[in-house]
Amino acid sequence: MNLRLEKRKKDIILKELDSELLLYDKKKAVVHYLNRTAGFIWKKINNKRSADDIAKEIEKKFDIPSNRAIKDVKKTLARFSKLELLNK
Repeated sequence: MNLRLEKRKKDIILKELDSELLLYDKKKAVVHYLNRTAGFIWKKINNKRSADDIAKEIEKKFDIPSNRAIKDVKKTLARFSKLELLNK
């Protein structure tokens, strides 16, 4: 999974609370609560990083095996996409 990631939608407001992240989708008037890992992934999304790049960063930061890191990244990105938080 070495494709460059889509950009986050611009109409999403981000608020940090302790170790969690809140995303407010202004268009849908919906709040999404992200845990520490999902919040880390959200902050890393841009059109310059790939899912593999983010997985490598997660591996180091959270000291987890590479296969688990890429699985978590793929699952989280799929969830963001399903929630329409990313540009297509």
